[in-house]
Parts: sequence; C-alpha cells; structure tokens
Amino acid sequence: MSKVLQATKFFIFVWLTLIVSGVYAQDYQIKGKVTDVESGLGLPGVNVVVKDAEGNIGTVTDIDGAYSLSVPSGADVLIFSYVGFITQEIQISGRSVIDIIMEEDIEQLGEVVVTALGITREKESLGYAVSDVSGDELAEVKSLNAVNALSGKVAGVDIQQGNTGIGGSSKVTIRGNSKITGSNQPLYVIDGVPMDNASMGQAGEWGGQDLGDGISSINPDDIETISVLKGPAAAALYGTRASNGVILITTKSWNEKDGTKFNVDFTSNMTIDNIVGHYDDIQYIYGQGINTPPRDISDALYLQSWGDKLDPNLEFITFDGQYRDYGIKPNHIGSFFRTGAALQNTVSLSGGNKDASFRFSIGDTKMNDIVQNSGLHRNSFSLRGTMKMWDRLMVDTKATYVREDIDNRPYLGYSGANVALALMALPANFDQHWLEESKTDENGNYIPWHSQSRITNPYYSLYDMVNNSKKNRVMGYTSLNYEFTDWLTLRVKSGIDTYSYLFYDYSPISTPTRESGEMRELNSRTTEINSEFLLTASKQLNEDWYASGSVGGNIMKFESKTIDILAQGQVSAGLITINNYGDFNIQNKIPRKQINSLYAFANVGYKDYLFADVTARNDWSSTLPVDNNSYFYPSITTAFVFTQAFDIRSNILSY
Repeated sequence: MSKVLQATKFFIFVWLTLIVSGVYAQDYQIKGKVTDVESGLGLPGVNVVVKDAEGNIGTVTDIDGAYSLSVPSGADVLIFSYVGFITQEIQISGRSVIDIIMEEDIEQLGEVVVTALGITREKESLGYAVSDVSGDELAEVKSLNAVNALSGKVAGVDIQQGNTGIGGSSKVTIRGNSKITGSNQPLYVIDGVPMDNASMGQAGEWGGQDLGDGISSINPDDIETISVLKGPAAAALYGTRASNGVILITTKSWNEKDGTKFNVDFTSNMTIDNIVGHYDDIQYIYGQGINTPPRDISDALYLQSWGDKLDPNLEFITFDGQYRDYGIKPNHIGSFFRTGAALQNTVSLSGGNKDASFRFSIGDTKMNDIVQNSGLHRNSFSLRGTMKMWDRLMVDTKATYVREDIDNRPYLGYSGANVALALMALPANFDQHWLEESKTDENGNYIPWHSQSRITNPYYSLYDMVNNSKKNRVMGYTSLNYEFTDWLTLRVKSGIDTYSYLFYDYSPISTPTRESGEMRELNSRTTEINSEFLLTASKQLNEDWYASGSVGGNIMKFESKTIDILAQGQVSAGLITINNYGDFNIQNKIPRKQINSLYAFANVGYKDYLFADVTARNDWSSTLPVDNNSYFYPSITTAFVFTQAFDIRSNILSY
C-alpha cells in the first residue's frame, strides 16, 4: 500500500505541476499611462508593442494616455514610441502596471518640409520662412474650402472668408498685400502641378454673385500636408506667378499602417450653421408709418418706423391689401433664415508594397445654406498609383475628377435682389413671412412691396429669380523619376488642370429693374498644361560639407475660352433657356499664354549649422514683345543655426 500511496502522490504532484505550468503559460494584462514630461498630461496615440513578439502584439494609448495590453508569458520588454519623442524600451519584470514619462527627441526637431518644385528639405537649413500644416490638423474643423482651415494656424497668412453665401471664394494674403491693384492671392501648387485659382465672377458694389474659386475643388480629406512659402526667396523658383507667395498642397498616397498592405478608411463630418446674435437689433417702441399706421397701400410701401406706438389692438394695411394687427412680431427678421448643414463623407482604398502602390478615394459633399432654396452638391474622385518599373525607374501618376453643382447663390452688394438689403430695415410690426405669402399675383406677376422698387421681395429673389452653376474639373499628372546613381536623379513630369464652367442667372418677366425678363449665361473652359524636367545631384562631400544642385526647365501653356451672353426681352413666360429672348449682348474672351522657363539652384551646408542657397530662373513670355520677352529672377539666402553651432540645445532653448 505504501508503494501505491507513493505512486499516487507522485502522479498528483506531476498533474499539479502541469496545471500550474499551464496557468503560467497563459497571457496576462499590463496596463498603465503615458504622460508628457513637460505638461504632465496623457499622450494619446503612443504605440505600445511587445518586443520580439510573434504577430506584432501591441496597442495605442487612448485620449487620456492610458493603455491596456495582453502580454504573452515570457515577454521581457515593452517598446513605447511616438513621433517627436524618444523611443523607450521598458523591462516588464513581472509588473502588471507600468507608467512612463516620455521626453521630446531634440534630434528630431529638424523636421523635413516640402519646398519649391516639390523638393524636401530640412527646415533648419532654409534661409526663408516655410510653414506646414498636416492633414490631421486641417481635419479638426473641416471647411468646404480646404484653405480656410489654415486660418489661425500659420503666422503671416491672412484668410478672409467673405459672407458671400454657399460655394463662395476665399481671399488669402501672405505677409500683407504686395500690389495696390490686381490680385494679391498666392500661387497654388497641387502635387507639384500649378493650379488655376481664378474666380469666374465676383460681386461688385452694385451686385452680382461670388462664383467661387479653384482651390475649393480640393477634397480636404485627400490632403496630406500644406506648406506655405512666405518670402520672395522661397517662391523665386516659380517666377512671376509666385510674387505673392506659394501654397504647396501634397495629397495622400498609400501609407503602410501597422504592417497592413491594404487599408480602407472612412471619414464623415457634419457642420451646423446658425445665425448667432440679434439680427433684428432695432427699436420696438414705434411701428411702420409716419405719425400713424399705414391707412392705404401707397402708405404701406413706405417702411420707415415713424408711426404710432406699437399696439396689437391697432390695425394697419399691408402692401398686399390685408389688414393686420399693429403689435410687435417677435423674431420677425431672424425667422427668415434656417439652420444650415454641411455633410462631408470620404471613403478611400489603398494598398501596395515597396515596388507598387495605389490609393483611390471618393468624396461626397452636400450643403444646405442658411438661406432657403440654396444648396451645394460636390463629388470628387481621385486615383493615384506608383510603380517601380526597373531598379532605378519609378512611375507616379494621378488623376482627380471633381463635379460641383450649386443652386441659387445669393445676390450681394447693393443688388436689389440681396435678401439682407430687403430684411435689415423691416419695422417691428412687419412679419417677413407675409412676403412669402404675397410675392406674386394670380398671374405670376411680381407684387410691389417697397417704395424703393428695386429692392426685391426676398422670397421672389430665392424662388423666382433662380441661378445655377455647374463645374467639372480634371487634374492630374504623370511623373518619371530615374536614379542614375545614389546621388544623381532625373525627374520628368507633365501635369494638367482643366475645367468647364456653366452658369446661368434667370429673372422672369415683371422682375424689378428687369421687367421684360432677363437671363445671363456664362460658358467657359480653361486648360493649363505644365511640362518640366529636373536634374538633381546631392552628395555628402566629407564629414563637414554637404552640397546639392539642380537644373530644370518648364513649359507652361494656358488657354481659356469664355462666352458671356446677356439676353433680354423674354418671349415665352417661364421658359428658362437662352434661346427664349429677343435681344443679345455677347462677349467672347479667348486669352492664351505660354511661358518657357529655365532654372537652377544650389545649396551648400557646413556641419549642419551653416547653409547657403542660390537660385536663378529665367522666363520667356509669349505675351511680351519678342525683343523684350525675357526676365530673370535670382535669389540668395543664408541660414545659421546658433543652437547647433554652439551645441546649446536644451528643453529651454530647443532651436
């Protein structure tokens, strides 16, 4: 029995040992928090991975810097990494809670930025100002016009978003105006291809509509970074077109995420617009009229508030012949506006490897303005692909198509059809909803409501005087990059920006100041093609000296055809077509231009703290006399980095 008992004890011991071994072989949880050494706040998005683990075991910290990770038995080290901070390897040593503090990596402060002609440089080596903003920063508060998101993010850049309604343009100035007359807007370059940012129409003092600009065609979700070249030296390589500075936009391409070869991304953003404040900030003691409330229709057309004291027990006659009470009408102006909303959705597919990649995105934007019957619908499609054809040849190509449809852009300035002009002086006893009820008679003719006959019923402006614009835009390029050696490369690139624009503005018979009926039709097509080459050599000459240089050339061809027709004298009422009129005023505009350019630049660096750049560009323009069509642009800049030269970088003086 003793032997049996001993054997039983032995098997029980082995069995328990196996159970305990199995328990210890299981995964266990480690949690903790990652904080910033300077602020003491949690760092979101820090990568936490198990070193040398099979299957890339890891996680990222949440918005508060906290993390929780299932770690396999036998794991020894956790790796904490974050862009701009020193990567840390921490021994686990059996702990279940690991908190760490991360410090900025001083050596990474020399960030790389995109400069002229798409060349990347270390920021500290530049002798001029360049600011860049990432696409993630732009996405924090999205705008229909991507450039508006730069507001407040880049020093020296002033962005004015006019109150011009849906699809309006933006005015951008860099370091103030450089010209008294003409445009002070910068040159926009998308993936190395200049973009035509011209507006098809702006409002003047006496009216018109803001017909938008070119940069609004860019889908904000497709933007990787925006770089702003601020000085003449920074933009010299782009010639006269860059006299007001340059905004370089780099769009997204495939980027490997956490080892995945194929990515699907979806973003959605909704913005709500409302009138804020007291739009109807007027006196609420006296009502419409002169001494007394209006007693007949002729009196009712005068909207001065010099009448009797407001009293709901009194009656007065309105422009449409109805009698109404003379009391205060709360929110009688602000109720004209609705809540506006913009919904932006983008889905993208991307994938690839080191030899070939692609990214395809579809964007959809819909917006209803705060003004009724006014809306925008925009679709964008973008496809980019790269392929390594041979060991030294890389092909990069991209195509983008944008379709935009906008209904009823508001009339601006002192146009009689400007709804704000009609609303801003309504007496406190006048409810703007009455204008909606009585804008036309039983025959569809306009009903006068104001003593100043040109000031149009705002509901008539929105629902009877209609306008529409349609824009189709195609942008793209093909680039070949050949590496002769590890220090000598040649890039050949050709890009196109072409768009068609169709706009009409219709006013029916009996419209104030356009009593016979009127229609304007604008039909335009614009194309710009840029073809270039760039030969670049860059080499570390020895331990102290670095040098690089490039020579290149560009041929820019621009052509635009615009037909602007103003038709008057409508033949058949209610038929919206340019052929339904008797009198025509037609203007044709066909501007053409070609600029041939050669340029070169060189930069030299000494011990990463002393740098010098020299650039030169010569243009030959087809719009100047043959004997005097050449002009030259040189620039010289230097940079000296004191903290690097004297080795005094610290947390206090980082650069």
